[in-house]
Amino acid sequence: SFTVKWHPTDIKYENRLDYVKTEQMFPHELEIHWLSILNSFVLVVLLTGFVVVILLRVLKADYARYTKSRETGDDTEDYGWKLIHGDVFRIPENITLWCAFIGIGTQFVVLFFVCLAMAFGEIITPTLPGGSVYTSVIILYSLTSSIAGFVSAWFFKQIGGGAWAWNIVQAATLFFIPMAIVAMFLNIIASVYGTTQALSLPTLILLFSIYMFIGFPLTVVGGIAGRNLSSEYQAPCRVNHFVRMIPPVPFYRQAPFQYLVAGFLPFSGIYIELHYLFNSVWGHLSYHLYGILFLVFIILLIVTSSITIALTYFQLSVENHHWWWRSFISGGSTAFFVGLYSIFFYVYRSKMSGFLQTVFYFGRMFSVCVTFFFMLGAVGALSSLFFC
Repeated sequence: SFTVKWHPTDIKYENRLDYVKTEQMFPHELEIHWLSILNSFVLVVLLTGFVVVILLRVLKADYARYTKSRETGDDTEDYGWKLIHGDVFRIPENITLWCAFIGIGTQFVVLFFVCLAMAFGEIITPTLPGGSVYTSVIILYSLTSSIAGFVSAWFFKQIGGGAWAWNIVQAATLFFIPMAIVAMFLNIIASVYGTTQALSLPTLILLFSIYMFIGFPLTVVGGIAGRNLSSEYQAPCRVNHFVRMIPPVPFYRQAPFQYLVAGFLPFSGIYIELHYLFNSVWGHLSYHLYGILFLVFIILLIVTSSITIALTYFQLSVENHHWWWRSFISGGSTAFFVGLYSIFFYVYRSKMSGFLQTVFYFGRMFSVCVTFFFMLGAVGALSSLFFC
């Protein structure tokens, strides 16, 4: 047994965690955070430098070779990326879905920056009740939905897609509907167990109404604006009428190995910060280092962009022109490692047990991983598109 003594205080409820923000509170943890930033920054410099040097050397050598062939009149057959230049800009399969994914991912990049800005301004704080957090997330997601519609329709119009209405519907529903199903399932479990995490029926109706009457219309408005402001895409070269066959390649040039490399390097740059975030969200710590989180997020975007560009070039150099979807999956593959870490954290770091905690943990981590996949996938695909 134990006893509890209550002491009155004049500190407001929302200000009771301010002492945690002082550097004197956890100097050792702050030192680890900055060491993590330094490690990630070194990774960014090395990786970006490697990508730039390799690509410049390879492209310079290829350009010199083609220039020499043109000057000497040598009809030596092209090879590598030059050989498939007529297939690089061939429209991929499921282009409507690809454009919708790009729009959703771009929305999440913007949404993350908005959430960080609101955290800096203490509009969103760890002291908010659960219902308020849900409401804040839904409102922010709804208000930024126009970005998903705009980007998706903009690319779809450029590529020459016809079913633009279906493209906008996909941008509005491909993320929201699965996540709504997960949230409803978790809420039913919470209601059965009678926990405070269960939201009442009026609250659920309110959250759903916010998206249906704000988020969905804004997606449509953004889609119409993107379609009207977009122009037809002008590829740098003419696309061949016949699809070129892709030659066989060794395993380290194939998609599964590329996904592992593309996901592991960005994950290694955010691992330390991810550890503290997990301890804060699922443990008993409080997280207030939003400046460090901002730097880590920038590093994550840069590493994802750099590694995806490099892998896309190496893919084209072996005459594989199916880069549209592979670049998206390569960028989003960091979500796979986040999912693996969530399993590791649950088994070896957390003290959670029982059906309720297990379902809530993995249900919410599934939502986080899907968000990571869309967000970083869009970064990787757009980086490769601008590179090509």
